Amino acid sequence: MYEFLSSTSNNALVTQLSRNDRRHVSAIPLELADMADVGSDFRHLHGEIASVGNQLLKRAEHLSDQGFNSEAAGLVDRIIRPAYKLAVEGVRRTTAEIDKKAEQWFTPDFGPDSDPATRAVQHTWWRGLSMPQQLEAAQQDLAIARVAVGFGQAASTLPPDVFDRLRRDMAVEQLAQRIASDTNMLTAPTPTDPIGGLVDLATARANAAEAFSRWDSERELLASAPALLTSIIDTAAVLTGENRTQAFERLTA
Repeated sequence: MYEFLSSTSNNALVTQLSRNDRRHVSAIPLELADMADVGSDFRHLHGEIASVGNQLLKRAEHLSDQGFNSEAAGLVDRIIRPAYKLAVEGVRRTTAEIDKKAEQWFTPDFGPDSDPATRAVQHTWWRGLSMPQQLEAAQQDLAIARVAVGFGQAASTLPPDVFDRLRRDMAVEQLAQRIASDTNMLTAPTPTDPIGGLVDLATARANAAEAFSRWDSERELLASAPALLTSIIDTAAVLTGENRTQAFERLTA
């Protein structure tokens, strides 16, 4: 007996199927399906699985179990496999793109006028401070934060988690200053500042923090992709009567 249903819930693109004594449900989160670039790959994959599942639904009563396996294998090879590969490559490509963007954010931008010898002196002074003093100095002066990050965690005397927080704070502030500079973002006149026209770092910092929040969400969604792609392998396995290893080899051939 074979049953198949493809649907869209409030949160996901859902595929439900059962064949003989095997049942499986896969769900592509709408957040992932709506992501730029890779989202279209997963929507396409879901649509192709639905196409195959429904074609088999129409043919199931006319096929023997062996005939169903053969028919399903051919459809998986021809329709699902190309879409599956596109989704895999989409995850790899999108992950590489956002990691490259993050690398730019997290790399200290010392600029052409920064002298390595001066940075070494600054770092020696900074290392001599207590941890609270180190964090305060880095928070108050982006140049010091860049120096601290540039010499690395091992040379900082800070615990890894504290250093990671410092590195992220540096990255947010660095991006904020780039945003303010690139957009010529200036403050508007207010009752307390009738002239205005100053660099609007507060808005730039809010925009930078929002960019990092989006990056966190994208990374979290992409981190869920391997488990989702494994679930698609299980879908193919139920359709073809194969085990997961055989279905994986079929989808990646």
